[in-house]
Amino acid sequence: MVEKELLSQITDINEYKTEIAKNYTAFLAQYHEIFSDLINGSNFDFAIYDSFGAYDDESPVDIFNVLCNRHGIEIKPG
Repeated sequence: MVEKELLSQITDINEYKTEIAKNYTAFLAQYHEIFSDLINGSNFDFAIYDSFGAYDDESPVDIFNVLCNRHGIEIKPG
């Protein structure tokens, strides 16, 4: 079996609204093997809320996207 090395990158890190999103995406990029089971083309949207009320109101304080493409894992705001 051929094992491909998984690479990750964070794009536009200064576009995040909160420090927690910057720190969490940096963590995900550092430990990108978390996403090793994703297939090419997988696309996940993440939202960070500061309370259950904000979750109920669908009002996140920050959002980011994780995309698995042929180059590796791309993490970006929005």
